[in-house]
Amino acid sequence: DAVRLVEAMALDERNIHDVHLRIARQDNGDFWYDLADPTGRAVRMTPVGWEVVRKPPVYFRQYAKTAPQVMPERGGDLNALRKFIRVSDEHDWHLLISWLVTCLIAEGPRPSIVLTGEQGSSKSTTARVLKRLLDPAVTELIPISKDQAQLSLSARQAYVLAFDNISYIAPEVSDSLCRIVT
Repeated sequence: DAVRLVEAMALDERNIHDVHLRIARQDNGDFWYDLADPTGRAVRMTPVGWEVVRKPPVYFRQYAKTAPQVMPERGGDLNALRKFIRVSDEHDWHLLISWLVTCLIAEGPRPSIVLTGEQGSSKSTTARVLKRLLDPAVTELIPISKDQAQLSLSARQAYVLAFDNISYIAPEVSDSLCRIVT
């Protein structure tokens, strides 16, 4: 009876909140990035800067494999990332940085990135670094699932999906990935 009463009260009050995964956008244009730490802190990003907030006004969901993000520090330099990521030229570097920034936008289609190269060209290492930057997790790289339900569940529980050692993508899996990013 108590549970039904609380459910009825919740429905009656219409106090409904969106729950986000890693990134959220408020109606005022502020973007939020969940640090997924035990204290519930998040980074508020605005056109004039960023700040870490202890109790953000948005709600985030986390899963067992979600790992906390390191505390951001001011004064960083994106070029320092270059020693951890191998890119062939300036054009690819700008594409990579554009992808990273676009991942921080909460609405609309999600960007995807395909890392290609010969065996030993650090594709998996690059994928791990990018995953850690945006969506740290206990399991960084996962095998791509042919089961659409499993693929959908993976997409629901991780902001960034990073697959390892893909040599072929079946058409139905390709279609599922397209649905996930859009």
